[in-house]
Amino acid sequence: MIVKDEVWGDILIEDKYLPIVESREFDRLKNKKQLGIHPNDKAKHTRFYHSVGVYFLACKLVGILKYKLSDYIIITKEDEEAIKIMALCHDIGHGPFSHLAERCLSGTHEENTVKILMNETSEVHKAITENFGEYVLDKVINLIQLKERIKNEDTTKEATPDLIFIISKLLSGGIDIDRLDYIARDSHNVVGKKYDFSELLNYIDLDYINDYLEITFGSEAEYLIANYLNKRFELYDKIYLDEQKFIVEQIFDKYIKKSNYPLTWETEEVDILKDMKNNLADADFITKRYTNIILNRQIDKNIKCKTFQNESQFSFFLNKLYTDYPFLREFNEAVVTTSSKTNIYSSKNRIYINSNGLIKDINECPILNSNLVKEKHIFAIDFVLLKYLLEKNNYKEVDNILDDINNIYNSEIEEEKKYTFTSDNQDEIEEDIKVLKDTLNLENKKDIVNEDDYYDNENGLLGEMRITVRNRKTSDKDVWNIKIPIIDKSSITKRTEKGLNSEEEVLEYLNSVVNIKIDHLLQTLHLTTNRETYVLNYKNSCFEVSFDKTLAINESGQTVVNDMIECELKSGKAVDIYFLNFFMNQFPFLVNCSESKKEIAIECLKQQGNAKRLK
Repeated sequence: MIVKDEVWGDILIEDKYLPIVESREFDRLKNKKQLGIHPNDKAKHTRFYHSVGVYFLACKLVGILKYKLSDYIIITKEDEEAIKIMALCHDIGHGPFSHLAERCLSGTHEENTVKILMNETSEVHKAITENFGEYVLDKVINLIQLKERIKNEDTTKEATPDLIFIISKLLSGGIDIDRLDYIARDSHNVVGKKYDFSELLNYIDLDYINDYLEITFGSEAEYLIANYLNKRFELYDKIYLDEQKFIVEQIFDKYIKKSNYPLTWETEEVDILKDMKNNLADADFITKRYTNIILNRQIDKNIKCKTFQNESQFSFFLNKLYTDYPFLREFNEAVVTTSSKTNIYSSKNRIYINSNGLIKDINECPILNSNLVKEKHIFAIDFVLLKYLLEKNNYKEVDNILDDINNIYNSEIEEEKKYTFTSDNQDEIEEDIKVLKDTLNLENKKDIVNEDDYYDNENGLLGEMRITVRNRKTSDKDVWNIKIPIIDKSSITKRTEKGLNSEEEVLEYLNSVVNIKIDHLLQTLHLTTNRETYVLNYKNSCFEVSFDKTLAINESGQTVVNDMIECELKSGKAVDIYFLNFFMNQFPFLVNCSESKKEIAIECLKQQGNAKRLK
């Protein structure tokens, strides 16, 4: 039998394996999507072709081992048959939508695969026992169970290189035929380019490492292996850790629980989708919302997502969010939280290179992109469902609540250019400001007076790191802010700005997120700023242009006045800051400034003999 495969071309399945492929249990793989309900509309390939592809690579692997390593590894006829059958059958235990349904069911798909193979009434059991015998079936089951134990690091090294050795290193190791197929297949279908690393099998060899016989690869494969690991890392970021995928999958979980759908390992994907469509008209609002998202395999603009690369930042964010908006804990129908960590290369699947007789670990290869570790922590809110739940529970001013919560999705990165004046004369500065306002056609002035207290620890650590901790009290709010400079290749002044509710939250954020261990803060400075703000639309962006006159008073009662202009990007493209800066630099009375108002004030006060107090 020839299977026309989009990845490996024509695949010949030997006649004696045809009853397995034609069995009901294997045929069902045609209805199981390899990537479940992944939102990418190109992700339509199935477990059926993946399993045939792994069989193709298993045949290639067995041939290479018998050709290159026959003096060391003995593969019997039954071993070869078991390896090929395992390759074909390793996924027959998958439930609907592959790994997705596994979260809602007890056990693993490997355990369900073994259960199916051992079931004497299953067609695949009969196909194997009638054509290969019970002995081969037992080997297949042992290989699948062994593969699972190896994945969970629940094995010990054996004294001799037998079948356990082959499985641990070539069917479940750092480079194995299962991964080689799904990397090629997923990249071909979703990315549009096939990442074929099957050539790596040609470079397999054996070496004596750590008092054990290990699989190694020739030095000519070093760049190919590094590329293989880098591409795996890339695919995890683009496909397997996709934010939309996580959100749709979590909504699927919510649907199953809310609808009490009788999900089993035998449930067909088409039956779930059909049931959703049939019940859509009579479903309640929440179930209907879930159903539409799952059927479309997409999230819309009403679902907003925030992603963190660090667990401590994520934990801080969640704790603060649920403290500020405790009702979100009650309305978990509208909230999605999920985390995932990927470690592409770890100690349990070492890959060794033999370079002219010297053995080295592939992680010593300088062309790897990174440490190949990535984590994603995702928080999302469905504002359609949140509004529904707030109104249903008789909350007041719902739109104001939604607007307030929506602010958590605003960027915490402040991008701006700042300018001071060449003159110290206040009359001249006022005249210069008038010229600027007229030239920029600034209108609709907004006047603000800010009374700000600035804090540091007793050693001035935050100041040394250019971290600003500020408390601003207004008539109705007491707001704390932490501003941390961002160092990149840009010529734009960038800082992260985090708004907090109390000094306790500031200390927690510094300790758990920024990793600065301090237990108390001291007030070091008070500034009064009279601010005039204007909205400026320039090129394709919107800026907030602020004219600040800041006053600081030292111990002798002397007043320090500083005039500054801030042009902060509020929306649009960062490149437009370049053009605005080019325009501003044409005014001879302006000077580019990279320091904050606090830093300028402290320096001025130090010069007036107050350096000790304001250290």
